[in-house]
Amino acid sequence: MIDTYSSLHNHSMYSLLDGYSTPEEYLERAKEIGLKAFAITEHGNEYSWCYFDKLKKDYPEIKMIYGVEMYECFDREIKDKSSKYFHLVVLAKNERGRKALNHLVTLSNLEGFYYKPRIQLSDFKEYGEDLIVCSACLASKIAREADYQKCIDYINEYKSYFPYFFLEMQSHSSEEQAEYNKKILQLAKDTATPYVITTDSHAAKQEDLYYQGQLVRIARDDETASEAYEGCYVQTVKEIHNIMDSQIGYDNVEEGLAMTNGIASIIDDVDMPFQSPQLPTFPLPEGFDNNYDYLVYLTEQGWHKRGIDKLGKKEQEVYRERLEYEKNIIHTMGFDGYFLIVWDFINWAKTHNVKVGAGRGSGAGSLVCFLMSITDLNPIKYGLIFERFLNPERISMPDLDIDLSDRGKVVDFLVKKYGVDRVCQVINFSYITPVVAIKDVGKTLGFPYKEMDKLSKKFIYPTFQECLDNNSTLIIEHPEYEQLFNIASHLSGRVKTVSIHAGGVGIVDTTMDDYMAMKLGANEEHVIQVDKRIIEEIGIIKFDILG
Repeated sequence: MIDTYSSLHNHSMYSLLDGYSTPEEYLERAKEIGLKAFAITEHGNEYSWCYFDKLKKDYPEIKMIYGVEMYECFDREIKDKSSKYFHLVVLAKNERGRKALNHLVTLSNLEGFYYKPRIQLSDFKEYGEDLIVCSACLASKIAREADYQKCIDYINEYKSYFPYFFLEMQSHSSEEQAEYNKKILQLAKDTATPYVITTDSHAAKQEDLYYQGQLVRIARDDETASEAYEGCYVQTVKEIHNIMDSQIGYDNVEEGLAMTNGIASIIDDVDMPFQSPQLPTFPLPEGFDNNYDYLVYLTEQGWHKRGIDKLGKKEQEVYRERLEYEKNIIHTMGFDGYFLIVWDFINWAKTHNVKVGAGRGSGAGSLVCFLMSITDLNPIKYGLIFERFLNPERISMPDLDIDLSDRGKVVDFLVKKYGVDRVCQVINFSYITPVVAIKDVGKTLGFPYKEMDKLSKKFIYPTFQECLDNNSTLIIEHPEYEQLFNIASHLSGRVKTVSIHAGGVGIVDTTMDDYMAMKLGANEEHVIQVDKRIIEEIGIIKFDILG
C-alpha cells in the first residue's frame, strides 16, 4: 500500500459558508497524516492563498499548492438561468500559472459573473502549459453528461487545451459517487487519460463535518445545501482504500493515489508576492525630472498660497527649518511619490465639486501636507509633531486618512488616470462573532428570535470561550442551550461574508495580475482578494480614501 499521497482538492472557511476549517487546521491535519502535498482550491476565489502561504514555513514537510475550483460555462456572455456552469479544478504549476490564475479568476469575476464567477474554456487558451487541471466532482461537465461519447469529446477538448489534464475520482461512499468513479475509470482507459483520487475536503477532520454542515444551514443556499458532504475531509490512505477498493479495485486506487504525488512533483514551489511596498509611478508634468523636484515646487507654491512669505523673518525661519527637515525625511524614506499621488487626487477633488476634510490623525502634523493643501491644519500654529506621522526610526508607510464627500468619484478618477487593471479597492472579511453565532445557530435550531437576541447581548466578549467564562451559570440554568453553545463555539471566528473596506484603495505600476485576483463589488467596484492586513505585505500601497 502506498504510504502517502497529495491532497489536491480542498476548501477552507474562505469557501464562504461551505468550507469549515482554517488554513492552520488543514496544515495540522496534513502533517498529522503525513501528506506529501496539500492544494487549496476555494470555490471561485483566492481569498485564503496568502494565509496558507504565511503558514507554510511552519510545515516544511508539506508542499503547498495553490489552485481554484472554477465555474466553467459554455459561454460567459449568456446570462440566463438555463445557462449552466460546471466545476473544474485548476492548479498553478509555476509562477506563470499563479499569475494566469490571478488573471482568469479576475476575468471570471469582472466579465463572467452571473450568480457565480464563470469562465469559458477558450479563456484558458494562452495558459494551458502553466496549469494543471482536474475534472472535479459530481458537479463537473463530465459528471452531468449522460451521453458517454459526449464525455469522451469533452475529455479530448480539455486535453487540447491542457497538456496536464487529469480525470478526478473522489473517495466518497455514496452510490452516485461510486458509479461515477467506475465511469471515470472506464473513460480513463478509453481516452488514455490519467486519473487522480481526491477527497473534495470541506473540513480537515471527519468530526468537523458536523460543524461544516451547520455552516451550510446558515448559508441557506439550496444548491449548496443539496450537496452531499459524506467523506469530504482529509482522509488517510487507509480510509481511501476502505472506501474505494470495493468501487474500482485496490490496484486502481493505488494508481490514482500515486498520480497525485506525480502531479505534486511536477509543480514548482510557488510563493505569494510578499515584498516591501512598491510605490506606483506618478506621471510628472513637463519640466520635472523626478518626484522630489516636483514636491519641492509644490511646497514652494504652498509657501506663498498659505501666506508664510508674509510672516516675520524669525517666524519664516522656524517654518523653513521645519520644511527642510520634513522634506529630507520624506525623500530619504522614498515617499516623495506618495505625497504627489495624494496631492493630485485631492487637488482634482477640490476642482470637481468634491469636498475634502481638513485633515485628521497624525498626518495633520506635517507642514508639507499643509503647504500642499493635503491638510488644512497648520502644524506649527497648533504645536503638532511630525514624528508621529513619519519617523525614520520606525519604517512604515505614511498614513493619511482623506475624508471626501464623494469617494466614488475620486476612485473613478484614479482608475481613469492609472488604468482599470492597476487600481483596486480592498476586500473586507466579516467573521462570525459570538453574538452572530448565537443568533445564526439559534435560528437554525429553531429558537425564537427574541430569545436569541436577548441571549446574544451576553456574548459581547472577543472570543466565545471568554463569553462562556463570563456567563458561567448559563449552561446550568439553561441545559437546552448545550447544543446551541457547542455549535456556536465552533463556528465563532469563521469567515461569514465579504464586503469592501471603507477606505483602502491600492495602486500598482504593473497590473493586479502580478499580485492577486480581483472580484466585483456590489456596485461594480474592482476589489482585490486580500484584506487590509495583507495588501501592503504583498507590495501594494494602500491609500485611505474615506467617504
